[in-house]
Amino acid sequence: MTKVRKDAEVRLKPTKGKKGIELSIPDAEFSYGKPTKPPTPIKQVVGNFYGETAAAQTVQKYEVISKMVITVE
Repeated sequence: MTKVRKDAEVRLKPTKGKKGIELSIPDAEFSYGKPTKPPTPIKQVVGNFYGETAAAQTVQKYEVISKMVITVE
């Protein structure tokens, strides 16, 4: 068995891809994987922008609900 391995050429030669399209190597700038997620907006988090927005939306919801209750009664 070892003699066969020494004598026979079993290395594969590079071939073309599917349907005759040549294989290509990506550019040097090409990167693999998922892009990183954007950074957290620290100024808005520390400045409580999101908390104030949520509070304003909650007040608006309660106003709409209270108008619905008043019109139903």
